[in-house]
Amino acid sequence: MTSIKRPTWYFEGEEEYWDAFDNIARVAKKDKIPLTIYKIPKADHFNIIAPVTELIAQKILQDTGEQCNITFSDDEIARVASQIQH
Repeated sequence: MTSIKRPTWYFEGEEEYWDAFDNIARVAKKDKIPLTIYKIPKADHFNIIAPVTELIAQKILQDTGEQCNITFSDDEIARVASQIQH
């Protein structure tokens, strides 16, 4: 994990989310590793793919600076969760 030097995001559906991800997130924060883990409510590993991919694509297109300025808000994660096909 210490080899992560650029902003990195991990998205996982709540149904597949392991408690270990919380530990990883704590270590990343403590060691200032640019890794953020998002748990998508009422989702699984597969049904998040389309809405998360769309959100990421929009963020990439909007991020035109020299440095990466991509962030994901709680509202955006909630919007992804609302788009989940069960």
